[in-house]
Amino acid sequence: MTTNAAIGSQAGYQLLASAVAYLHTGLVGVFVFGWLLPWELVHWAVILGGIGMQLSWMLLDGNCPLTLLERHFARAATAADPDDADDEQFFVTRLVSAVLNRPVSDRVGNVLTYAVLYASMLICIVRLAT
Repeated sequence: MTTNAAIGSQAGYQLLASAVAYLHTGLVGVFVFGWLLPWELVHWAVILGGIGMQLSWMLLDGNCPLTLLERHFARAATAADPDDADDEQFFVTRLVSAVLNRPVSDRVGNVLTYAVLYASMLICIVRLAT
């Protein structure tokens, strides 16, 4: 592969990694704020999406498929060794760290993820029932 082709393919992978990160941020936003919206369809999406997320986390050893996809594209963009991914943080951990402008552990990120997911799902269930 020529140098220009390699640079172009790395830029393409970086673009894909960024696109997945934006999609991921949008989906997190739906779970954080979806219960505030007046549409029943969004409430159902939060409930069913939350169940789907929980199942995917169980199947993928606590990893979100979007996090895995973003990591894959990011590693391909930098030509990093795929086995050298032990120190990578989860998406929500990185997002919370960026929002708070301070480092947050993966444990804190996981607790926040589950707390927000379950609270949002519960509020949506209550809103649909009333």
